Amino acid sequence: MGTARKPAALALALAAAACGGGTGAGNSGAANSSFGVVHLLDHAPAADAVQVPVDTTISLEFDSAMALDSFGDEDTWLRKVGSSQNVPGTFARSGITRVAFTPNAALDLESDYEFQLSALTCDQAGRILDVTVLFGFRTFDATPPRITNIDVQNGSQSESRTRTYTVTFSEPIASSSVSPATFHLRDVSGQKYAASYTVAGNRVTLDPYLDLPGSRQLFLLTKPGITDRAGNPVGAESRTGFRTAVDVVAPSLLSTWPAMNQTGVSPVVQPTFTFDESMDPASVQAASLLFQDQFGSVVPFAIESDPSQRLLRVRPTVTLQTNRGYTMAFMLGSAAATDVSGNPLSATQALAFTTGSDVIAPVVSASSPASGESRVPGSVVADVVFSEALDGARISNDTVSLLVDGEPWTAVVATPTPDSIRVTPVLELPTDAECSVKLQGGQGGLRDLAGNVLADEVVVSFTTSSDAGVPQVLMLPPEGAAGIAPSSRVSFLFDAPMDPSTLNENTLRVLEDTGQPLPGTLAVSGGSRVVAFTPQTPFSPSTYYRLEVKGGSAGARRASGNWFAADQRARWRTGTGADSQAPVVSATVNGIHQSRLPGLIVPNHGFAIDVSASDNTSQWVDMGTVEVIFQGNGSAPGAATLLATSSFGYNFSRVEVPETAALTDGVWNMTVTVRDLSGNVGTSSPVSLTVSTPTGRALPFERTQVVWVRTDLDRIGGGMPDFDGDLRLLGLTTAGDPIGTNTWMRNLVLNGILAKSNHLFGRGSRGEPLDAGSVGLRFTKREPIGLPHMQIALGGLDPEGSRTRVYGDESTGVLGRAYYDYCNGNPSERNISTSPGLGVFCREMWLYQARIHLQVWPSWQTSFAQKFLPLSPDMGGTPAGAHALDSIVLSSSFDYGAATTSQRARWQVVMDAADDWASVMGVILAHEVGHSVGLVAPGPAPQGLYGDSSLHNTFAGATDVMAPSVGYEAMITLDYRFRDIDLAYLRHEVLLR
Repeated sequence: MGTARKPAALALALAAAACGGGTGAGNSGAANSSFGVVHLLDHAPAADAVQVPVDTTISLEFDSAMALDSFGDEDTWLRKVGSSQNVPGTFARSGITRVAFTPNAALDLESDYEFQLSALTCDQAGRILDVTVLFGFRTFDATPPRITNIDVQNGSQSESRTRTYTVTFSEPIASSSVSPATFHLRDVSGQKYAASYTVAGNRVTLDPYLDLPGSRQLFLLTKPGITDRAGNPVGAESRTGFRTAVDVVAPSLLSTWPAMNQTGVSPVVQPTFTFDESMDPASVQAASLLFQDQFGSVVPFAIESDPSQRLLRVRPTVTLQTNRGYTMAFMLGSAAATDVSGNPLSATQALAFTTGSDVIAPVVSASSPASGESRVPGSVVADVVFSEALDGARISNDTVSLLVDGEPWTAVVATPTPDSIRVTPVLELPTDAECSVKLQGGQGGLRDLAGNVLADEVVVSFTTSSDAGVPQVLMLPPEGAAGIAPSSRVSFLFDAPMDPSTLNENTLRVLEDTGQPLPGTLAVSGGSRVVAFTPQTPFSPSTYYRLEVKGGSAGARRASGNWFAADQRARWRTGTGADSQAPVVSATVNGIHQSRLPGLIVPNHGFAIDVSASDNTSQWVDMGTVEVIFQGNGSAPGAATLLATSSFGYNFSRVEVPETAALTDGVWNMTVTVRDLSGNVGTSSPVSLTVSTPTGRALPFERTQVVWVRTDLDRIGGGMPDFDGDLRLLGLTTAGDPIGTNTWMRNLVLNGILAKSNHLFGRGSRGEPLDAGSVGLRFTKREPIGLPHMQIALGGLDPEGSRTRVYGDESTGVLGRAYYDYCNGNPSERNISTSPGLGVFCREMWLYQARIHLQVWPSWQTSFAQKFLPLSPDMGGTPAGAHALDSIVLSSSFDYGAATTSQRARWQVVMDAADDWASVMGVILAHEVGHSVGLVAPGPAPQGLYGDSSLHNTFAGATDVMAPSVGYEAMITLDYRFRDIDLAYLRHEVLLR
């Protein structure tokens, strides 16, 4: 039933215990409004709205008339942010499909609120929302934000010269309102110090670019232009004065450019000097920097700097002579250059270089993608080629950047060749996005080896495609094939429709092993997904050949525009013999074994056709020639239509019948033909199908079926819910709850059980749908309000056996019972009665495993005993909540990384046991519920603890639920799933069996 594995500790139980939720949309299913899920179309206030009136109502617009009672679910609420208290109010209709929530009292002014809508909210037809929706807003705010803290004290002394400055406000600040005009640092003379700004909620941080002067009186100022999100400006100007620390350390020169004794330097070069702290550019004069040529002629210059003033650039005011030596050196003494605090250089080093004759600046000669190009794949790696080699020291994320819709996108910048730059996004680019590679020009930007700088900033702009996929191709014969019949042809099978204008002899090539193109004919078919190459003359015997699909923007491209990142290649060899053997072809539906196909009824669309084909050992089938042929009365999709949307493998294909080409109801015979590369045709055995348009009578559920898992029932009469009694026996909770951990452990285990069950139905841990394969069924641990739902008991003993059985007694061998409800004809089924005994009986597994343990202990230790010997009181263990370490390890604040070895060991004991039990019970619960919604199939009726006379059999009754292969050890090591035929039924791909 699955692949052997051991679940990571608590992967299910702890994941499910965490809070979760979010917005999303489900599948509406069939056109009938009673099918599928309901959708929230709009709401007011809008998400993140501000200035919302305090007497507002929450207006919700759906696509159907809603059941008002369902808005009473505990997961639907309005709360002030940071509070766990719900705002009281009333839900009422405000239109056929509109519902309004009116708070009982006015909301608080100037407050942030969140509104959450439960996934179990339903319409009058019983369709649920199936996703949790959450949005926030802020009420009317007329109060300006106040400064509550400034992290530098007014009048403070000896402040760091390299620190940042953070101002905290009484509420979040609009980032657009923070600028040098509204928040800055200046000295007593009015000089402002340039800085970068960071706004994080109500905290605004200023980070000066340069090191501040030592022992300097400075002022940090905020202006009324700073506003909150509602636009209220901060009140009065604030000014905080402080003095920086004394600086008596002399600056040091770290590096120079050009390199010492470099030759061929551009005559228009602007040499740079880098220091260990910010310098005063005005202190660099002709007397403090010697700049002369080899003949002693002084070169006039000006000084420029970067924002940090740690890099000083010397700009000659005359063009240097070609092929001449130059020397530069900072002077020491009274004329020495100083840092911003006035400390002079105490050491220096000379710079010597020789000019060449190159004064030509580099330019961009080509790029991929080209500037202005559209339909670019999100997986693109951008390459920019220049007219000459660049100085690699200047190529970095500081000079080359990638932007997506105007915002920076993390990318790796590299130089595959001296004259090119490659930009590789760390994350794939989004679809339909405006992107650009920005190349910085000017003296701070890119330059060639001689020092000539890119004259101006260059921007290579492009637009990504609407397709997030990466092209794939199957080349036939494939890499390494041998003995191919010389009379064969070649086939290229693509995974999506291609741009036919890019499929030609330049992009799809058949080559001799020497690389010489082979003449032949290309034929495009299958919705531009299949290309066949027929050589002018047959291939030579016992000869190697090569296939190539060209990648990149000039290669083969999808219809969306996406291209292959690299060339795709295959090398193969012909044999000597002819091929006259036809392929063996088989076809089935939804992956269901052919033995179960007779009598199958499928919907008129949405079911999958699976084709498998094989040839003799050295030949290959051509899955691009698959033809699915329907014979019957009415309309059916043609072979070309299905081929155009198929997925391919080397010997299989799958296609889902689209709604746009639905079959007419009735009986159809389906056959499939497939050719091999030599043209031999294989034909499958016919498959007879009855096609019927889906109706409520033919589906396990018309809409998402909600299952309330009942753990509140005391059917044994033990004075507590049966489920709680199970946990007590297992040692997962403690009698008396001495340290108050029982409720937490109960929720942990129950959440883990439901997470496992939801997983088997293709859903997330909290029941949320994940994709189109999610089954329309979700589990909940509380009673749905105003919603038709199924109930099933979880916990305790089989009511058909003695209810006084204890540790060491025999199990009835029955893990659960549920009524078989054909096609879920009663969506409010109740599987909680004791006569007959219905539900899932966790304690039967406990009794069975405990009895085996007693029979083999101490010679052998079962998997069950390995986990529960340390916990179960009956087995001599210390239950969770009773151990000396449990107050630490079962605390919500427990930090595993900081824990001691003994604390980790105890935590692992409890959590491994909880995870295993959740996995086992989750599998049993999922299969039991699967039975109750009509999973049946032919076959004998096995009996016993793991027997099943319902889930896999024709004549279903309220009896055993598990398949013979399902045991405790299996359920903690295998990832279980429903069989293909069961999943096809649950997903509405099969109607009746």
